[in-house]
Amino acid sequence: MTIQRLAVPMKYVSVSQTENSLYSHKGLLALDMNGMDSQQDYGRAPCYVKVLAVLDKASTTMNNTVLFGSCDESGNQAKVLFNDGTKAVVTVAMTHMNSIKNIKVGKIYAPLEECYLEGTTGNATGNNIHIEVGLGWQTKKVKRSDGNWALQDLVSLKRCFCLLKGFHQISNLGLKEYENEWPWVDSLTVEEEIPNGEYGIDVSAWDEEKIDFKKAKEQGVKFVIVRAGFGADKGGQHDTYWPKNISECKENGIPIGAYIYSYAENVLEATNEAKHIIRLADEVGGPSQFPYGLWFDQENELQTKLSKETNTEMAIAFSNEVKKAGYRAGFYSYRSWLDTHVHIDKIDKELLLWVASYGTNNGSYHQDPKLPKNTAIHQYTSKNIDRQFSTRKELDQNICTYDFSSFEIPIEPEKEDEVLLTRLIELIKVLIELLTKIFK
Repeated sequence: MTIQRLAVPMKYVSVSQTENSLYSHKGLLALDMNGMDSQQDYGRAPCYVKVLAVLDKASTTMNNTVLFGSCDESGNQAKVLFNDGTKAVVTVAMTHMNSIKNIKVGKIYAPLEECYLEGTTGNATGNNIHIEVGLGWQTKKVKRSDGNWALQDLVSLKRCFCLLKGFHQISNLGLKEYENEWPWVDSLTVEEEIPNGEYGIDVSAWDEEKIDFKKAKEQGVKFVIVRAGFGADKGGQHDTYWPKNISECKENGIPIGAYIYSYAENVLEATNEAKHIIRLADEVGGPSQFPYGLWFDQENELQTKLSKETNTEMAIAFSNEVKKAGYRAGFYSYRSWLDTHVHIDKIDKELLLWVASYGTNNGSYHQDPKLPKNTAIHQYTSKNIDRQFSTRKELDQNICTYDFSSFEIPIEPEKEDEVLLTRLIELIKVLIELLTKIFK
């Protein structure tokens, strides 16, 4: 999988006014670029971009601004790679073109394609293009306290742009302060580091109707862990979207797991929560329908007041009950919880681990070297930047590095005879049905 870099958006690179400089750029992360002074030069698409808005000079003194959003070849939002390794969807604003009547919203430009012509509209001294980069897709500028208009969530241009070998030509880098900031690259695409594992999401009623599971399957979702409910097995404690989420995952052939949000404060309550999720899972097909197991989500504030021993015993009690019912058992929480509120060495022996560790939580995957060695699933972000199958800005995203197909549910020694007898009875029933069909 590749990710795009942001190219300096002019072939002839000349900076006439830097960011945070005097005059109109005081306190502003923006550049003025003027290419070759002898002629009007074109601004170039810094990556695949889609025209998000065309703001003419009559609209809030925009000085003929065009807003371009980073996208893929089809026009879907796409992250770009900054020089510091950050990945984000961006909007690139270009200002001062003399006439923008032929630029249409929705048009897609390929990397380095001519998309804007420098000009003198508005507060400009000579032909140039005023350039800003802001996070996310934006369709307007906002008025600043100094009376100027700018994108929101501006990013330093030093972080963003790169120079393509064989294309860019240096005319003048203004004060030379960008010469060491903008790297020369051989390509505007980079192979994105993808972990060795499967991509999946977890969902609950918080996601409401905002996930298209058909698109999720098409766009690489390999598993979904669905919230079954929370707390004890009593009325009103199941997730209201549990049946719908399960049904849509099945319809689209997405393997599932399930979790229950725990309020338990003792072993008896944890066991009751296990029975709650088991009942709900049994009602929609049983163990064979949940290859990704049943998970005990322990993170409630009440449980921070309990001892490590109690929290650990509750997790193990949940595990025993779930395994006894024929399901795989797992434990979910965030990484610092594992360090401070449970005996991780004991839990690690009994349950699979699903660990939340977000880093900068910017929607991008990041590795966490401090995850327990036996972590099966890493929940790496709760943000949605470019996943088109969900319209929410929040989206729990996960990487699974555990081979669930190889997992054998351990049988407790004292239960072994009981389990073997159950299996024998099931086999006899199958044989009786087969013989009945044969001798009809």
